[in-house]
Amino acid sequence: MIPNNLHANKNSDKIKASEVFKRALKPPLRDSRFWAVQFTVLLITLIHYYLDVTKVFTGSPWSSIPVFVLLLPVGYAAIKYGLHGSAATSVWSTVLWIPDLYVSSDRDARAFGAIAIVVVNAVGIIIGERIERELLAIAKAKAAQEQQRISEARFRHLFASTRAPILLFDEHGKVVNANPAAWGVFKNKVLDLTFADICNMSITGVFKGKNPTNIQLDIDGQTVEFRCLISLVKENDIYVTQLLLQDITEERRAFKDVKAFASSLLDAQEDERLRIARELHDDPLQAVIHSSRQIDSILIDKEFQLPGNQRTVLTKTREELLKTARSIRSIAQGLRPPSLEHLGLSAAIKGLIADLEPEFGSSIKFVQKGEEKRLKLEVELAMYRICQESLQNAISHAKANSIEVELAFQESTVFLKVSDNGVGFDSVSNIDDKRLGLRGIRERVSLLGGNFTISTKESSGTTLTVLIPTDIYSK
Repeated sequence: MIPNNLHANKNSDKIKASEVFKRALKPPLRDSRFWAVQFTVLLITLIHYYLDVTKVFTGSPWSSIPVFVLLLPVGYAAIKYGLHGSAATSVWSTVLWIPDLYVSSDRDARAFGAIAIVVVNAVGIIIGERIERELLAIAKAKAAQEQQRISEARFRHLFASTRAPILLFDEHGKVVNANPAAWGVFKNKVLDLTFADICNMSITGVFKGKNPTNIQLDIDGQTVEFRCLISLVKENDIYVTQLLLQDITEERRAFKDVKAFASSLLDAQEDERLRIARELHDDPLQAVIHSSRQIDSILIDKEFQLPGNQRTVLTKTREELLKTARSIRSIAQGLRPPSLEHLGLSAAIKGLIADLEPEFGSSIKFVQKGEEKRLKLEVELAMYRICQESLQNAISHAKANSIEVELAFQESTVFLKVSDNGVGFDSVSNIDDKRLGLRGIRERVSLLGGNFTISTKESSGTTLTVLIPTDIYSK
């Protein structure tokens, strides 16, 4: 603990002059000893006036001696109260002594008296100002100590009452203190543990800026996962490393449930798309094709002698049916492209690009790098949907005149990039709130354990990249 006077010496020079002189305007009027000092000044003044009346020291320098005696009460007021005591005492002394300067007929005595009262005032102000600074510094030091004491008390209360295990480690990584929750988790061996025993890394790694990962502990036969939160705290005037273990078991379980639900939702969506695609192909498409073929047979059968206008109507009807058939086939393939299962991801993306180029009004560049590897079907389907959504966004919203798709099969990852030179976004942070399609892309990538990034600037185009680890390659 640092002594109060040392705090005062260090801090006294930092006290602002305005603080010191502001206190000079507030004398300690409620202190009886302050009034005793003022009475002493009055008594000394009366004695001086008595000596003047009796002419004991008339014409002698000794006549100013009572004035210098005022240094005693003024100095005491300065030492006891600081400037706000000495200033009031100096003013009181001056007020009482001024009449003597005008009444006295001895010019030398008046001169000595004036000099003496100036000296008394100067001594009172100088000593009082210095003492005032010391008193203010001591008061601030005490306030800081009190604030520290309150903070430490709050910390100890939180330390003891929190339900999360908290351990304090010295510079060598040895446990020096633990809260009741930590004793409940680690039992009687808590003080025998080291930082490395709990976090699987040395405490010097923390000083170098490294953070331990989440840890799992076996508590009463159940596996509990904790997040490690590290900070430096002051314990008995020294800094120690605090490790707070935040139970995230339920959080992890809820995250896994949400992730499983999202995965099952996407699977159900794809299953429904597959079912609709098959039903479109098996029923409406076949019915339309069958109808067009019947009209075909009527038009080429010579037994049907149709007027010219009826033959024209049937010919147009046949063309509309074929157009409808192509539209149904296109919708069915968009719902679940057959090429994805039979030919792979690269061929499916090429087919997608060929279907979208008429809508875009220009060619879409496709670049493949590396030798293609077949992925698990659900992964290929997810990558296809990501590319499909990205291209639709670029065509519908970006107002681009150039789009490029890059698909790279690397040694440890599969990489997809879709870039355009369109209008871009004004803020990447607001994309998820505005575009449900991009939120779907982010969710798909998260379920695959990959990375998803968007780089964009307003009027400078958009680039979407997806990187998936190789453990999703099919065996």
